[in-house]
Amino acid sequence: DISKSKIGKKSKPLSNLIGFIFGHRGLIHSIWPSLLLFFLFYKLKKEIFGFAILFGYLSHLILDMFNKTGIALFYPISKLRVNGFIKTKSLFENILFIILLILDILYTIKYIL
Repeated sequence: DISKSKIGKKSKPLSNLIGFIFGHRGLIHSIWPSLLLFFLFYKLKKEIFGFAILFGYLSHLILDMFNKTGIALFYPISKLRVNGFIKTKSLFENILFIILLILDILYTIKYIL
């Protein structure tokens, strides 16, 4: 949802459109897209993928809640932001990301095998 991010730079038109419609850390950074994707995969009888997406998306949101900018977890129902103490691109943020990524991979492997 921001055209200056690594992914945003590779898909500028889409990133600009999403940023324009939803804003930075708006609806896309709330709990609703993760739940929607989970229930979509659940209905398609692909629960494993639904859980993997849910866990990965929520781990991203958790990291963003620890960020100084924070997120509005229940946006647009509530605009109350959860702000943390971690600076973007800091060593601590990278370590926490790696830990959550490893947990995500282990969780995914557990349900695939």
